[in-house]
Formats: sequence, structure tokens, C-alpha cells
Amino acid sequence: MPDVIYRKSDRLVAGYCYPPQSLELEIQNVCDSELGGTPGQYGTVWIEGIQPGMDLVITEDHRVDFVPNPTMAEHIKSRASGMVKLKALGLTDSELRALLAG
Repeated sequence: MPDVIYRKSDRLVAGYCYPPQSLELEIQNVCDSELGGTPGQYGTVWIEGIQPGMDLVITEDHRVDFVPNPTMAEHIKSRASGMVKLKALGLTDSELRALLAG
């Protein structure tokens, strides 16, 4: 799983480093980007996995936390509502799968 690279001053998630990439090189790439700064201005934290539909944030004590992504939550809610309406019109589960797959 990846290391998360974040700016210490405001805990902005600046990037991810997946093995076998060099963490030092990835931090330097962030420094060379529009974010700028020096390597000492960035911290890293290792995470076990990314949770779909959730946003990764760095807490005040510099740990990783996941919070619901409001756009994704609205998408899930709208999709569920649409499925109920389509089923009410008489579409079967296999018909719905076929429509949504293509």
C-alpha cells in the first residue's frame, strides 16, 4: 500500500508513493511541482488501503482518517433512487445490469 505525502503546514495531501518507487524521489517531485517547498516541509504516513467513496484527510495529530466524499455520497443516493424507480417501471435485475454495464 502507499505512503501518503502531505504538506505539514496545512496537512494538504500532495501525493502518494507506491512501492517500489523511492519516497525521497516522490517528495522531491512534489517539491518541484506547483506546490513547491523543500522536502522538510512535507511529511509522510503509510496507509493500509484506500476506502472507495471516502476522502483521505490528515488529522491534526498527522494520522490518516477517511471522511465521506459528499459528491460520491450524493451519487450513491441518486443511483439507489433511480434503481427503485426503474424497478417500479417493471425492469428486472438482469435488464438493469445490462443497461448499466453498457
